[in-house]
Amino acid sequence: MRYNTLQATVYFIFCMMCIASCSSGPYDDPDIDNGLAMTFDVAVETRAITTDIDEFSIYGDSRLQSEPGDSSVIFNKTPVRKNAGVWQYDDTRYWIPNREHSFVAVSPSSVLEREDAAPQYSASGLSSASGLSSASGLSFTYTMPIYSGKEMQGKQDKSELIDIVAATHRRKYNGGDNADAITLSFSHLLSMVNFKPMLNDNSIKDDDYILFHKFELIGFTNKVRYTVTPKGMSTGTSTDEREIDLSYLDTDNLTIIFPQPLRVDNGKQISLFEEGDAIMVLPQDFDANPSAKVRFTYAFSDNPENQITGEIPLNGKMWEAGKSYTYTFTLDKIGLHLGTATIENWTSPEMPDVSWIVE
Repeated sequence: MRYNTLQATVYFIFCMMCIASCSSGPYDDPDIDNGLAMTFDVAVETRAITTDIDEFSIYGDSRLQSEPGDSSVIFNKTPVRKNAGVWQYDDTRYWIPNREHSFVAVSPSSVLEREDAAPQYSASGLSSASGLSSASGLSFTYTMPIYSGKEMQGKQDKSELIDIVAATHRRKYNGGDNADAITLSFSHLLSMVNFKPMLNDNSIKDDDYILFHKFELIGFTNKVRYTVTPKGMSTGTSTDEREIDLSYLDTDNLTIIFPQPLRVDNGKQISLFEEGDAIMVLPQDFDANPSAKVRFTYAFSDNPENQITGEIPLNGKMWEAGKSYTYTFTLDKIGLHLGTATIENWTSPEMPDVSWIVE
């Protein structure tokens, strides 16, 4: 009897081990090739990104190519770090044959650890209207520093502002394919704006000038919910293209005082901010906030005590993620009234030319 009890116990333990080893998961496919580990690399730095990346967090999932709804998460905010020139992470994952694999990476990882970030990865396998797989999206909230009530001196205070970059990759893997490293092409999720005023007035003396005293950005979005998703594939076996959707959550004001007023001579043009000090903002569509505007405070040299304000409404404009905008505008003088001024978006050829009027 004792022998039979021992035998039954051993048999029970063996069965439990079998059940545990056969539990459902992406690596239980009997056709998995454990010899092809997933590895990462970061694309060579380009003009699109100047941030040094030495770590990132990766999310990812795999799904059957024939059944897009059947998906399994394989990376979940997994830290990846560069060590002696090699990108490394814990617990090696492997390519799974006959599956579509999707990835979203964010750097720095600290962005996802913020109190209100609430990162959420969706591997539901839903499809877009075009029928292409469009799931595998990472959503998280990003909040800029609060600038209301502050008067910054000469430039934007970026001490609490984190420059955030993201990358995506989607790939179909079939048994026997040569699975190269996942080379991530990071790009900025913020936007950058600058302004170049020009004084051009034939009715004043050549040696007259304008002094800029203050710059204000009023009603801009300072809190969003990002959703970053790899694009679906209609052809080919891989893509690094992505979709970025935004939900606008809050607004703020930004005020910069120039301790030494910026001088613009007649017939000349200057940049309000040096290239490295351009204003960093969240991407935004100002149709969602029609009251947003830019306000300048300045004075003409012949009447320096009479400070004038000019406003540029932002309604109908858009700042896209990863793009840098420099707007030029021209001022003139009719008596003490602000004349007509136009601003053209000249550094972003992907966008159509736009014209703004200072009112």
